[in-house]
Parts: sequence; C-alpha cells; structure tokens
Amino acid sequence: MSQYYSYNDAPSAYVWYKTTGQPLPTGTFSNVATRPYDQTLYGTVQTYQKSGWSNDSSLQLELEHRYSKGYAFQVFYVMSNAMRVAGDGWRDDTLTAPNLYLPGQVPTDNAARDRLLYYRRDTAIPKHRLNWNFIVDLPVGKGKLLGHNSGRLVDGLIGGWQIAGFGQLFSRYFQLPTGNITNYSPIKYNGKNVPIQDCRSGVCYGGWLLWNGYIPANRINSMDPRTGKPNGVMGVPNDYVPFATPLLPTPKDGGNSSDPNFPFYETNTVFVPLQNGTLQRTTLSGFVDPMQNQFLLGPMQWNMSASAFKTVKITEHTLLRINVDFLNNVFNMPGTALPGTVGDGVITSKNSANSPRVLQLTMRLTF
Repeated sequence: MSQYYSYNDAPSAYVWYKTTGQPLPTGTFSNVATRPYDQTLYGTVQTYQKSGWSNDSSLQLELEHRYSKGYAFQVFYVMSNAMRVAGDGWRDDTLTAPNLYLPGQVPTDNAARDRLLYYRRDTAIPKHRLNWNFIVDLPVGKGKLLGHNSGRLVDGLIGGWQIAGFGQLFSRYFQLPTGNITNYSPIKYNGKNVPIQDCRSGVCYGGWLLWNGYIPANRINSMDPRTGKPNGVMGVPNDYVPFATPLLPTPKDGGNSSDPNFPFYETNTVFVPLQNGTLQRTTLSGFVDPMQNQFLLGPMQWNMSASAFKTVKITEHTLLRINVDFLNNVFNMPGTALPGTVGDGVITSKNSANSPRVLQLTMRLTF
C-alpha cells in the first residue's frame, strides 16, 4: 500500500547532541545543517512508494426474517482483526530514516523498521460491529389486535401505521499516549467501574477513570488550600498507579521552587554533556516509545434511525402519505466519548459521542 519514505529529515536536538557531542550548528543554514544530505540545496526529500501493507481476519454472521406476519428484520454481526502499515500515505505513517533515532534503536532495514514503528490496529475498522434493520406493522386499526372494530374515520387516524428503522452497535479503539517514558506499571482498564469527578477546570464534571492513565500526583483527590474546594480528579481509588510518568513528574505536594527541576515538572528534560565541557538542556528523544501504536478498546457506541409512516386512502386516486422520521439518534442518546489525547484515562459526561436527534415531519398528497 502507498507510503511516503522521508530520508533527509533533521534529527532531534537530543539525538544530535548524543551522536556528535557538538552544539547545534549556527549561521546561515543552521536550520537545515543537521540533515544527512546537501543542506544548502535540499530540504525534505521523500519517495512515494508501495511499501505499506494490511491484513485482516474476519467473521460475518447474518440472521434474516423475510417479510411475513407483519414484520421483517435483518441482523449482521462482523468481527474483524484488521492490521495495517500506512495505506494513507498522504496523511500518516511516513517511514522515517534511522538518523532520527539513537544508534541501535531501530532496524536499518526499511521493512523491519516499518513494522516496528507502524504496524498496528486499523482503528477505522471496528473489532465488533452489529448492524440491523427492520419493518413492523403496528397491530392497531380495523381488524388488528387493538381497535379491531374501528370505523372508517377512526381507522384512518390510528390504522395502517408501520415502523421501520436501522442502526448499529460498534466497538471503538483509542490510542495509548506516548511521551510518558518512565515508572512503567501494568495497564489497568476499569471501564465505567470507577466513577470520578473532574474538577480541574474549576467546575466539577461527572465521569469515569476508564484506565490508569497519568494524573499528576498533586491533582489526585486534591483540594484548593485557599478555598477548600476540589481542584483535581476526585474519587481516584487509593490503589491507583499510573501506567507511566514523565521523566520529571510533579510531586504530590506540588513541589518547591527551590528544587532545581521545578521549572521542568511534567517534562522529559535532560542535560547532555558536550565535548566542549558544557551541559546542554534538551528533551529526551530518539527512541521508540513503548506505547507507540498501542490501542485499547473503549466503550462501545450505538445509534439508530427510525420512521413511523402510513398512507391514507382519501379517494380511489388520492392518497396522503404521512411520515415521522427520526433521521438519526431516535432515542437522543448522548453516548460516551473516548479519552482525549492528554492520556490521563479520564472520560466525562461533559461531551457527547452522538450528534443530537433530528426529527422531520412530512405529508405528501398524491392524486
């Protein structure tokens, strides 16, 4: 599948310092001087190639009842384990050259490096998907279970209604965050078993600790000392241990300005000794983050659209069609949002995963 290979990119400052022992270049072409090839002529150099791939293992089941006795339905279940490298070459999975990493961190063979860096779940394809559609004659009106002795006028109002709809239930993945590079612990998925209140914005929102993402220690069940009000993630259990932390996490007491690392809390700041005897401050990089391309299944999401409709025969050649269409989200369910990119494992009821219900009323006269 399609993929870009970019082989004239500049390494990070940390990789430059560690591999050369020299300060970053200065002067006219300093912004491109760390690229592998002729820095004055070339910028980014890429080839567009067929080096990506995908594979999938799937199972599909169908249950169908054809229209009879006033109803019909179809139900489809598909289970997919879909994996891929690239395939959307213009937007993701650009294969990078080994010079962006510390020596020995990635294979020099392009195919092996591609697999290590990018082989992962194809999150556009749910692992579980259930689709259904149906049509039902309502048992109301002349000769039906309800109102079977209705006259013509009453039957014209209550009889002849049908309901039809379709919907789906599907699983969703979310990516585990990169950038927390130390103090690793097992990942613990809680689902909605750990309710919390997220008060970090100054307003408390109900939610759940979906998994043990990283919450700074000074924001776990914390209270504002000036006001006595909650200002952290409240309800975090005592046995909570984050899956990982930054290199310099904030202490539980918030730290002290006398700490030399105080300005660098919540970062991966390091100091690299250079050959000229100086220490250069930069951000640790040049390695493959263990969480790269790692995904978890989040809360499932479902939605349904439906219509109630009937046709009233006014005369032999005049018909009135009445529709009540719920174009999406017939039950107006908010749905549960997936965790954000901050990687704290918190989801709240502040935002909805589904769009709001849309209702359309129509009448059509045919003559």
